Amino acid sequence: MNKYWLELLNSFPEIKLDEYIIMPNHVHGIIVIRRHLIYQMPTRNNQTPADTPVNLINQIPTDTKNKKNNGDIFRSGIKNNPMEMKKNSLGKIIRYFKGLSTYNIRHIYPGFAWQPRFHDWVIRNQGELNRIRNYIINNPLAWYKDWNNLKNFNNV
Repeated sequence: MNKYWLELLNSFPEIKLDEYIIMPNHVHGIIVIRRHLIYQMPTRNNQTPADTPVNLINQIPTDTKNKKNNGDIFRSGIKNNPMEMKKNSLGKIIRYFKGLSTYNIRHIYPGFAWQPRFHDWVIRNQGELNRIRNYIINNPLAWYKDWNNLKNFNNV
């Protein structure tokens, strides 16, 4: 899986990989997305026109066909959707990593599956960065207590 983590750098040149650890049942890692490439939604406070919808979740249709374009289907249901996943979004990066590793791991372990979501945290300062790096580095020390560790099944 290390190979697929490092592959992120080839597929997403706008990121930098920091500390990471691949555990038997999960992965911890710090992904740095270059600030100028982060997609941000416009708001009325950022001087967008007054008619720009701010709460766009309520603007997304539930049907998948765009009737204006002869029934063409768009991934989000609407063309030019500002909530569409951008290339440099963390969600897209994690989806790529999970997809690539799942495809290859299932050649060895056909039943392999990731949990459906991921936990993310925005690191806002050097103190948080140091704390999270230490957590990642020390995470293997706690594996002996993990309920997924096969050695612990006899103790349950």
